[in-house]
This record gives sequence, C-alpha cells and structure tokens, in this order.
Amino acid sequence: MHRSFLETKKTSNKAEEITKYKDDAPFRFKHLVVHHHVSTLKVNTDGVLLAAWASPQVKGNYGLDIGSGSGVIALILAQEHPNLSIKGIDIHHDSVGQANFNAQVNQLSERLSFEVADATQWKTDRLYDLVISNPPFFANSTQSKLKETQMAKHVAELSIQRLIESVSSSLSATGLFFVVFPASSQQALIEQVRLCGLFVQAMVKVCSFPDTEPFNIMYCIVRERVDAVEESIVCIYERPGVYHKKYRSLTRNLYLKF
Repeated sequence: MHRSFLETKKTSNKAEEITKYKDDAPFRFKHLVVHHHVSTLKVNTDGVLLAAWASPQVKGNYGLDIGSGSGVIALILAQEHPNLSIKGIDIHHDSVGQANFNAQVNQLSERLSFEVADATQWKTDRLYDLVISNPPFFANSTQSKLKETQMAKHVAELSIQRLIESVSSSLSATGLFFVVFPASSQQALIEQVRLCGLFVQAMVKVCSFPDTEPFNIMYCIVRERVDAVEESIVCIYERPGVYHKKYRSLTRNLYLKF
C-alpha cells in the first residue's frame, strides 16, 4: 500500500514539519515559491523548461508527475490550469514531504498531492490525460556519493524502459506524455516508445547556444499514430549572458528575470 504524505505525518508536530521543509532560500517564480533544499533535485532548467513547453498543450483534468521531486513541474502546471489536478510520485520521502509543503504554501493542496511510490511498481485504476516526467537519466556519469542524489539522477532506479512501460499503462487514449532526456538517449527512447505501442508526436532539441549541439530533447508522446514528428529547437542563450528570445518567450510567465 502506498503511503500518502498526510498518512505518514499524522502524528508529527506541525512546527517540526515547517522547520524541516521550509527553505530559507526558496526558488521564487512570478507566481510561485518553491522550497527545495531537502529534495533530491533542486529547481533546474530542465524541469522548468519542460513544464513551460508542456503547459500550452495541456488538456483534460487529471495529471501524473513521475519523479516529482520538490513538485515544481506540478506546481507550475496546476497554477496555470485551474481545472487540473495532479498526482505526484517519488521514491524519496523528504522530496514528497517538501512537495506537499510547497502545495500548501502556494495554496494548491486541493488539486495537488504527492506520495512515496516507486514508478516501476505503482498501480492506478485511473488513466491520465497528462503524464509528465523529468526523470533520472545520467546513465554514464560519475555516480554520486549521496544515495538520494544518485536515485534522482541515475537510471539504475528508473530506466527508459521502465519509465515508458509505466506510462503506457497509465496514459489515456488521448493523453499526452511529456518527458525530457539527454540527446544521446534519443535512439533508445524512440525504440522503447515504439515497443510500447506509443508514438512521438513532437520533439524539441535544447541547445545552450545557436551554434552548439543539443544536450537535451523534450518529447511529447501519444497513443495515436503520428504520420510526421513535429521537430523544433530552443536555445537557452543567444550569446554568453544573453538569454535567447525563444527561451524568454517560453518561460516569460515563470521567471522573475523576464
């Protein structure tokens, strides 16, 4: 049985919860405050950009955030879509605790809930209109000395195969699955998507600068057959110290600096 955050914290002292999950230096967006100091992954460009790209395409009322961390992606989408309710799952207890704390702080608890669960074993009777994930994907990088960070960053806990298989059992017939992976994983991801009977509808290659190779690719994956994949590119910077106009446009509603 999966334990919700509230179930595991019934006997805890409220003041202790606030002390544990309140970050003295939270990440501040225009309309959100995200505490992230005990989460396995901090607020980062990958997750924020994925949420910003996915947001205009969101449809339906029920979403699933796999590997939710501090809850930043779910917070962004729920704040921008008042009819959207999102369930977040993560294997790291304190990340789940902090995500639920963030939902409370931003007055989104009625539509956001996070629970401790392993995506490879998690079962649900609901099919989701939206599934989104900024998953662990640094398969060949140096292993972190911290177990929690390693779980968040490495595919040992959640491989491409396991992630896509999990999504294929929870995505509705017309649902959208948004995910970001390193550009080096493109062939492996597309192959696994095919094996699971899903299709890549769109992909966005993410580059640091216009003249550099993409380091990440964001995907929109669907159940319905796609005749032609929509491809585009987004660069973070125009030149050193100057953000690219397309990146600014995508994240304008989020970042204070824009």
